[in-house]
Amino acid sequence: MDATHANETKNWDIEMQHACPGISSSQKSRHGRHRHSRQITYEQDALRRQSQQQELEIIRLQSFIQKFRDFTKKLDDEVETMVHGTCRVQASLEDIDCKRRVEKLRHEQREHI
Repeated sequence: MDATHANETKNWDIEMQHACPGISSSQKSRHGRHRHSRQITYEQDALRRQSQQQELEIIRLQSFIQKFRDFTKKLDDEVETMVHGTCRVQASLEDIDCKRRVEKLRHEQREHI
């Protein structure tokens, strides 16, 4: 029960005592049951609101997780593309280096002949 609800109940009790000083115990009991019922209803509403807020937070978190997974997948794909590109560049460089060595060896052989 929040402070506002507690104050309303307390104020109602005070009003009842001043307005009806000769109130019977059965009426007081009925009032107590009614107040208790209102308190339960109020608490149920508060729990329902809290549950709805938690459900919305779960949905937001699930959305964030999916976006994060999509983002990391995209990064993985980009890294894989870069690695393959690097491998191709490395292979090309090795091929160029190999061709230069072959040319150098041929040049050296021609000089010795």
